[in-house]
Amino acid sequence: MKRVSKVVFVWVTLCMSMMVFSTGCNSVSDATPKATPIMVWEYENKTAFDTVYPEGWEQTIIREGFLVFSPPEVAYESASGPTMSVLRTSPLGLPGTVREELDHFLEFGPLREEYVLISDIVPVKIGQYEGLEVALEREATEIYIAMKSVISVVRTESGSLYTFVATAPTEEWDESWPLLLAISQNVTFNE
Repeated sequence: MKRVSKVVFVWVTLCMSMMVFSTGCNSVSDATPKATPIMVWEYENKTAFDTVYPEGWEQTIIREGFLVFSPPEVAYESASGPTMSVLRTSPLGLPGTVREELDHFLEFGPLREEYVLISDIVPVKIGQYEGLEVALEREATEIYIAMKSVISVVRTESGSLYTFVATAPTEEWDESWPLLLAISQNVTFNE
């Protein structure tokens, strides 16, 4: 893993997203906000994937196959804030389609925590693979703060399933989404 600071202009991503958007695809990720350059660090993993994440953020391995990118106060102080969680599931025991796996993840994850779908499940491309994506939100309650989330799922050629979960408090979503999108839109899978 190499931390190299560099400027990434999201122009290529924006142009590609705009081309896809103009051809009629309704991916949540296509609703790219106005592109601004952000400083990033590189994340490299020769057996899984490479990407970038915002400078000043941390990447934390929760357990094998579960990686989280977030600001330090979110990672170390349990503060509320933007996170991009990436869950890799090996091909063993994954006989279902990407749609079935997404439905299973939703049923046993966010839908149990009072999230509701706010978009259709639509096609998305992450790295070199096609997958599915959906947006969700949760209203504030006595227990929870209001949150928004975009979940994307792809299966690699090796059969591994990757679930990308971009989440931020609703009041921070507009400023957080470009940072979260930069992570998923700059993925290159190595398997």
